[in-house]
Amino acid sequence: MSALSVINGICFVILIYFAILWSGSLLFLLAAFRTIINRYHESPFNALMLEHTTLAITIIIPAYNEAHRIENTITAILNSDYKKIHLIIVNDGSTDSTLQLLIDKYQLIKVPSAFKGKIPTGKVKAYYESRSRAYFTVVDKEHSPYANAGADSVNAGLNICRTPLYITIDSDTLVEPEAISRMLFTYLINPHCVAVGGSIYIPDTRKIVNGKMTDTNIPPNLLLGVQVAEYLRSFLYGHEGWTSVGGALCHPGAFTLIETQVARDIGGYDPYNFSYDAEIILKLHHYMRKNHFPYSIVYASNAISWSEQPKTLKGFWRQRSYWQRGLLRCMALHKTMILNPYYRKTGLLAWPYYILFEIFGPVVEGISYIMVVILLFISSLSWHSIAWLWLLAWSYMLFITLSCMVLSIITYNKYYRKLDILKIFALTTIEMGFYRQYRAFCALFSTGHYLINRLRGKPL
Repeated sequence: MSALSVINGICFVILIYFAILWSGSLLFLLAAFRTIINRYHESPFNALMLEHTTLAITIIIPAYNEAHRIENTITAILNSDYKKIHLIIVNDGSTDSTLQLLIDKYQLIKVPSAFKGKIPTGKVKAYYESRSRAYFTVVDKEHSPYANAGADSVNAGLNICRTPLYITIDSDTLVEPEAISRMLFTYLINPHCVAVGGSIYIPDTRKIVNGKMTDTNIPPNLLLGVQVAEYLRSFLYGHEGWTSVGGALCHPGAFTLIETQVARDIGGYDPYNFSYDAEIILKLHHYMRKNHFPYSIVYASNAISWSEQPKTLKGFWRQRSYWQRGLLRCMALHKTMILNPYYRKTGLLAWPYYILFEIFGPVVEGISYIMVVILLFISSLSWHSIAWLWLLAWSYMLFITLSCMVLSIITYNKYYRKLDILKIFALTTIEMGFYRQYRAFCALFSTGHYLINRLRGKPL
């Protein structure tokens, strides 16, 4: 068999792979339209819940050198229409003025340690309580020695959490006033619910004033703009689509609600994992199925927050490299679930699909670009054929993205200008011309990086 035949065979397998991927995405999109519109119509009922619910929720915010933006995050939480909130901020050994800002702004005083947390964390130096705000606690700890300081900080907050539910929020995230109450409403109406993920949109940071978004236009930065299109697809149909096959396997650490006791029962977050938000959800699936507990893990599309994302290619590469290696660690830790009927549709369908098309999708895409370049040099593959393939992929991506844009407009309407639709059209073209290739090679490189580190005995 010639080398050309082998390469052509690989290319054919890749085409079949993407055909299955695109078919799955279309099914997710169809499922998302119905459920998201239903979720949108549930929003007015939140007012009833605000009047009759006394359930307290803890917000845990990990912070490392966030003096320039954490005040906006806190202000947004304090402006929430849901007032039964306990706030825990975990200062992870910041070297800037984060701790001093919190002490001065919220009149913090040191309090004696009365907590015996069961989850191991970095050393806690002090606890503070606010004299001006009730249920406002700051944990000052040494900087995490683990790979993921955020996971270690959330574990420190989880150790002192005194409410049955908690929500993780990143220090660069702004929650909308109705977001927390909508998330709680979704939790209450779903039987045996253990986790609820919220929606993440990407802000134009110039439009943030006193913890509020003054405008919700698409950021002018091209990299952020392309990520807007990506996040629209990921949250408006991806997360909702996963609910139809047993629940999403990853919710954003930037805005997710989880039952406190079950999080403690599973040992909290993996501090060695960059993708600790994915790992905690997988661990919940694994634990609940293994112990035959009835449960649901759902998505609240109407619980909306705004979270900053990388503005530079270097920052983007670092973020996606961390995510890819973290997801590969998740796969290794939960490999016993793969195609295991014991875990029902999560093990038989959701987890294998997630591995094949979410974790390894960008890797296969990167390999496909390499195959195209090889075929250009050793066979009669023409630029004309490549152009048709690119046009097919661009048309599909544009259809999915514009469908999500329409779904957004008829529901939560965050990007409401007519110009935004034209921007999405242009951004999808840019995405297909550079961004996806950059992301694919990042995933390919990061997968190799992970494998080499594992051979060296490193966790990821």
